[in-house]
Amino acid sequence: MKTLPIVVRRLWLTRLTGAATLVLISVTWPLWLPPTPTSFPQLPLFAWLIPAPAWCDWIALAGIVVGAVGMAVSRESEAQARGDAAAPRLRFGLTWALALAPALFTLSLAFALALNQIRIQVWAYQFLLLGAVLSLCPQSETGDRAAVTLGRVLAVGVLFHSGLSKLDLAFAEGPGSWLMGGFLSLFGVEANGLDEKAVSAIAFAVPAWEIALSVLLAVPSLRRVGLIAAVFMHTSVVATLWKLDQSWGVLLWNAFFLAHEFLLFWPAPKSEGVPLWTTLRTAGPRALPAGLLIAAAVLLPFGTRSGYWDVWPGWAVYAGGVPKARVIRPMTLAEIRRYDPDGTWPFGHDMPEDYDRRGLERLGAPVPQDPRVRVGLVVADVLRGRVRHPSLTVLSPGARWETDSGTAAGYQGDERVRRFADDFLLNARPRALSLPAEAP
Repeated sequence: MKTLPIVVRRLWLTRLTGAATLVLISVTWPLWLPPTPTSFPQLPLFAWLIPAPAWCDWIALAGIVVGAVGMAVSRESEAQARGDAAAPRLRFGLTWALALAPALFTLSLAFALALNQIRIQVWAYQFLLLGAVLSLCPQSETGDRAAVTLGRVLAVGVLFHSGLSKLDLAFAEGPGSWLMGGFLSLFGVEANGLDEKAVSAIAFAVPAWEIALSVLLAVPSLRRVGLIAAVFMHTSVVATLWKLDQSWGVLLWNAFFLAHEFLLFWPAPKSEGVPLWTTLRTAGPRALPAGLLIAAAVLLPFGTRSGYWDVWPGWAVYAGGVPKARVIRPMTLAEIRRYDPDGTWPFGHDMPEDYDRRGLERLGAPVPQDPRVRVGLVVADVLRGRVRHPSLTVLSPGARWETDSGTAAGYQGDERVRRFADDFLLNARPRALSLPAEAP
């Protein structure tokens, strides 16, 4: 089987990351615009960004787009093509401009995510990490090898943690059963007609497959089998999520991930089998920070279940056993007339606030389920006057193999919820532009 030279892998990884970013931003474009008092609330990652003006978002978006375009049209440098270390000739500055595109992309994307943590979608965080690796690793033979190797480590880590986060009863009896229902419906089988425990048991195939795939891709001699397994997994996931009417962002990210796996793990010549530490050391001093960044991206997700690391940066996609928050609010008079005309609504005259549905409708993207994010959204709705006297419950996951949902903490009323927003390490208050001028 024909192998891909390491320089070609890096080149096409750069192009794929840039092109995929442009496509995914285009299908989630409301997420990247500046906030207004009537748009979906925005929550900066740090409190000092709360008063950030609208031009910050435009600058960040422009930098992302320009950087992504530069990455999508990037070309192999003359030095790489000749296999030497000679500096490339300048062609009206285009060579250097394309070389700097990943750095512009990475810095702009990091700024955009800091302005609004709802933008920290799984794909955006992964592209941020890839952009950082491509920016830091020099364009040389050893630098290319370091970039590709770190990309492989990240891909294996994503698959492993995605599977590990689902390896519990909370997933099997919740999101897992829902996903298996969608998968079985592709073959004309209705999950409602099956035993619930049987469907939950089948759902464990999802995390088992992801963890097994991470092992297959991590072992060079098993990568061909791993790529076959990856094709089956990603096509099944896309078909299932399409059946379940999920967002375009989720579907397209899975398609990107499959192409990304082929670029990184297509059988390589034995000469590429150099230990990671040796690769980073010989690639130069800039490769070491890239290695530390990927190490953090792979190790920190072990703290997701306990709440020390966020859910999506922890690669816990569709996981059940993660910290989350639920919001109950009083119904408006119009909602009472619509949903409870005969007085049989199961929550009395209260109703759950569905931020997931609102996010998909307004942004074209799901909303992170981290308690900090949900608290910030409740605070924004309270300050806007949209919600009065909310009831917030923060849920911590229980043991992996127990049906117990873990611990719960409740917060009642406008003022109590607003005070609770100050208890987080990172910011949980909305940007000033998300609120009306008269808001406190």
